Amino acid sequence: MYKLNTIPNSDLRSIRVIDNKEPLVDLRKICPQLVFNIAKYIKKNGGGKAIIDAHYARSDVARRLNQAQSLLPGGFKLMIECAYRSPLMQQKSYDAVYKKLREERPSWSNKLLEEEMDKRVSTVDIAPHCTGGAIDLTIVDQHERQLDMGTQLDEFTEKTYTESPSISSEAIESRNLLKKVLSASGFINFPAEWWHWSYGDREWGYHQKDKTAIYGQSER
Repeated sequence: MYKLNTIPNSDLRSIRVIDNKEPLVDLRKICPQLVFNIAKYIKKNGGGKAIIDAHYARSDVARRLNQAQSLLPGGFKLMIECAYRSPLMQQKSYDAVYKKLREERPSWSNKLLEEEMDKRVSTVDIAPHCTGGAIDLTIVDQHERQLDMGTQLDEFTEKTYTESPSISSEAIESRNLLKKVLSASGFINFPAEWWHWSYGDREWGYHQKDKTAIYGQSER
């Protein structure tokens, strides 16, 4: 069985944050080559403002997304499902996923529930999306059809682990392409979700020599 290694929340909370005050920018304007398909749960949990927010990210994140797009083979595009989330939207998402998980696993202890939640949705205080540095995304072809990634976005099974051995060779190849272009552009991946990448947040800061994040929680 594949063993998932994620950064403990306690370690993430210990990361120093020195926000560089980069603005949140509209990716639709700064990254015209990208495709957008905002997740349905965004509207369900946050309404119209949350949908607009999901198109925003920090300015250097936008630049790096353009770089990643330029590294893709011709005809392929990055498709964004969600970028920035407000702290209020993040809390609503956390509560909705927690409620569903508790209903699905009524016999689980609070500790088990919290451990599983750490793989699914971050608490507001350390949530990457609340910084404007995190992106949920995939790759689509010239017809805007998602490449075979093994699962859809926002599923929660062992197959969504980025390095899952339980997916097809075609899906592994597609994930490797996503990893290649995003890693080359400075992003790091959350290993429980192949689609979640970030720059500048606490998870990114954990991998830096000085253990410092350059993006803190932001309001739009």
